[in-house]
Amino acid sequence: MDRMAAIEAFVKVSETKSFTEAAARLGQSKSAISRHISALEAELGARLFHRSTRTLALTEAGQSYYERMARILSDVEEANRAVTQLQAAPRGRLRVNAPMSFGFLHLAGILQDFMERYPEVSIDLVMNDRFVDLVDEGFDVALRIGGMADSSLIAKKLGPVRRVICASPDYLERRARASRWPRATPRPRRPSPSPRAPPPLGGRAARRGSRAAARTGPSSCGSW
Repeated sequence: MDRMAAIEAFVKVSETKSFTEAAARLGQSKSAISRHISALEAELGARLFHRSTRTLALTEAGQSYYERMARILSDVEEANRAVTQLQAAPRGRLRVNAPMSFGFLHLAGILQDFMERYPEVSIDLVMNDRFVDLVDEGFDVALRIGGMADSSLIAKKLGPVRRVICASPDYLERRARASRWPRATPRPRRPSPSPRAPPPLGGRAARRGSRAAARTGPSSCGSW
């Protein structure tokens, strides 16, 4: 059973006192309305209407149920209208996070124009230089400079970022003068002699050599 459809049928029959009129207003057949009412009564375990060939009236249980269901349907319709109006004209609070320098340089004028265009939107702008967690910290939108890691968030590229190396004229002049100073001529390096194989060792010299090699090797290989 479609409970919402059954409740709508019940409320409409209660208001019109007619299955035929309720079916016409809901765009359904009379038999469909009758099935909705029968299914609702079976689920509740109570009769909602006194029926006769000439009259249709709510029972005591039906009257109590109607008063509650009519308020619920009214609230649902109001909620639907509110969402529709929100989509047509933005309203509410918008929490925005942006880097400090970018916010001061670029967002002031943009946000002023936005608030004039959408006066029913209040903006909560938080500027810092860390990557906030939008979900945990309750932000609606964040501006990021650089690549975005894999995420389930929706990202939109706003534009490229250009980087320029800058220096003051005084600094460049000092560096230019330094580049004109004569540099010291490096002293030529003496060629290193070609490595020669050490002569074979024997007797005590051989034992001293093996002992020295063991001392200069890794500690894990030292064995005495």
